Amino acid sequence: MLTENEIRVLKILSAIEIPLNAGQTIQSWGNEAVSVVCEAALGTYSSLRPKVRNNAVALLG
Repeated sequence: MLTENEIRVLKILSAIEIPLNAGQTIQSWGNEAVSVVCEAALGTYSSLRPKVRNNAVALLG
């Protein structure tokens, strides 16, 4: 079962257009939220679409 932070972060990463302040917003949610972005970028969540993973990589870039 996904945590609240995982749901919020994955919702942002799944958006058609990611908000300009998405990185700051996720960072303000704490270390767990940042870890979710890192895990998404690394492909830990196997069910994610490639676009979602690319969005995570772009946020980390």
